[in-house]
Amino acid sequence: MAQSATPLPSASAADAPMPLLKGNWTTVAIVYAIGLGSMALVGILSPLALTVTASLGAPKAAIGFAIALFSLPATIVATVGGSLVDRIGPRRALLLTSPVFVLSDLVVWMAHDIWLLNLGVLLSGIGYLGILNGGAAMLIGSLEGHARTRAMTLWSTYAPPVSLSACFLQRHSRKAKAGAMRWRCMVLSC
Repeated sequence: MAQSATPLPSASAADAPMPLLKGNWTTVAIVYAIGLGSMALVGILSPLALTVTASLGAPKAAIGFAIALFSLPATIVATVGGSLVDRIGPRRALLLTSPVFVLSDLVVWMAHDIWLLNLGVLLSGIGYLGILNGGAAMLIGSLEGHARTRAMTLWSTYAPPVSLSACFLQRHSRKAKAGAMRWRCMVLSC
């Protein structure tokens, strides 16, 4: 009984240089920046948790629930969100979520109690859902080949810079003794 051998790729194909990247890298930079901005609220709330809860007169544990609300929309309706992006297009999805972020920041800015803060964080999570699906769809649809692969690899890294900036913010806020007004200004700055 003879076995059929699968031909191996030639050495010259494996050693061939990668083609030049083709794609709009300005789009990649803009979409990446939007991705960074979409997680900024969580990056700010985490290191300032005690300051925020103290200024709102809420128990310290309440901020954990507020931060968890950010992930709730993506956890529940990410697939539906992807279908919506397919219908309206990634560009529109990204444009429609921008006002949601502005609204969420204003709600958080005006929060006088933990429940209003929760609403603002939940709105931010809804905006994040649009960015999560719309940003990936935009990169996939606007790039080809190796450029697409590299852009999606970059896209997958937008959470770590937010975490690093949160660590810096935590250290800085300890030195500055951040008060109620200061954390609100930080929310609006993102």
